[in-house]
Amino acid sequence: MILIKFVKYNIFLTIALFLILFFIGKSFAEDSFILLEWEPNEGASQYLVEISNTKNFSTIVYSTRINETSLRINYNDKYKYGRVAGIDKIGATGNFSKTFEIQPRIVIPKALPETVKPIAISEPVPIPEVEPVYYNLSDIISLESSDRESEIFYQLNSSPWRRYMTPFYLDKDGLNEVYYYSINKLGKKELIQKKTYLVDSSEPEIHLGIKHYFVKEDNVYLTGPNTVITVNIVDLISGVKSWNAQFEYEDKIIPLNREEIIYIPAHLNDKRVFLVVTAEDKKGNISKKSISFIHDSAPPEIQVIMPNLINRLYTNVGSEIKIAAKDSGIGLLYIHCSINNSEYRDCINPLTLNNPGEFIIKIKAADWYGNAREITLDKIIVLEKEKINTNIHIQNINYIK
Repeated sequence: MILIKFVKYNIFLTIALFLILFFIGKSFAEDSFILLEWEPNEGASQYLVEISNTKNFSTIVYSTRINETSLRINYNDKYKYGRVAGIDKIGATGNFSKTFEIQPRIVIPKALPETVKPIAISEPVPIPEVEPVYYNLSDIISLESSDRESEIFYQLNSSPWRRYMTPFYLDKDGLNEVYYYSINKLGKKELIQKKTYLVDSSEPEIHLGIKHYFVKEDNVYLTGPNTVITVNIVDLISGVKSWNAQFEYEDKIIPLNREEIIYIPAHLNDKRVFLVVTAEDKKGNISKKSISFIHDSAPPEIQVIMPNLINRLYTNVGSEIKIAAKDSGIGLLYIHCSINNSEYRDCINPLTLNNPGEFIIKIKAADWYGNAREITLDKIIVLEKEKINTNIHIQNINYIK
């Protein structure tokens, strides 16, 4: 007998197991057999059947892989408990079915009919589901025979069989299988046994995507009102246990809800902000990733200068209106103006009011994100630059006496 350290299993497929066991014969001899049947699983191309003499499957006394959904084997008094798991097309083994207890009943038929009907057995013994245990690549596997004298041989995954001399390491992330047996001094060979170990030494993968940003300079994104950040976290072995995200700027922290799509709030305008995402898998491996951005959700500022404007209403013919716009974020895209509802045109140069009359001037400016502002200069009255003469008139009125 060989002692080995630890074992747990991975989760991929789930098998719904329906057991029908037959024991036929006058005694539990070689002519007695066990028949197992279960429902097929759509994701499974093969099935792994294991039988143990202990409830925790510390020792596997029978193991096989088959393509069918039933198995017939000869009876053995070491066959106490069994379980079945699906194997997908790439070789990944899924969840085992609930453990069932093998409790035979003897049937002594007078004459075997052409079709043997199933014999009722006790219901499978419910075993509480246990969370898988995950190991590290640094964990050491050691083997020891019960008599401490036997030679031990082992195989790790698909490597060649080796004579056991010293402890060894598991060699890959994911499922590791260790097969082993011993041969004593009399040449008696032990049945091959198997232990499985699930290794997770990798941190969760954090994928951050950013859409509708203007440009990226020195690893800093310039973002706008339509920018969205996507979060995708993957852990292919133990799975993602938890994750969180937060905005960090100016020694401030804003925790975020765990949403896969993140929108940038307007109050972060013109600030250098970091989005920091932290994830932990079920093994306890932790990873962190961040991106930096400067957000622009504010429209440009518009400035109007009219030196000759009197009382904010009147001005003279020939007066100039200087118009300017400034954007502190992504930069100014355009500044346009319209006089008396005419077509908008560029307002790079000053406007000159050469004719007297009443005017309505509209000005609008936008940045490269489409943040826009519009103002209206309403009822500007332009007067002639001419000399004003004041005349006095008198009207004679004759009174009747």
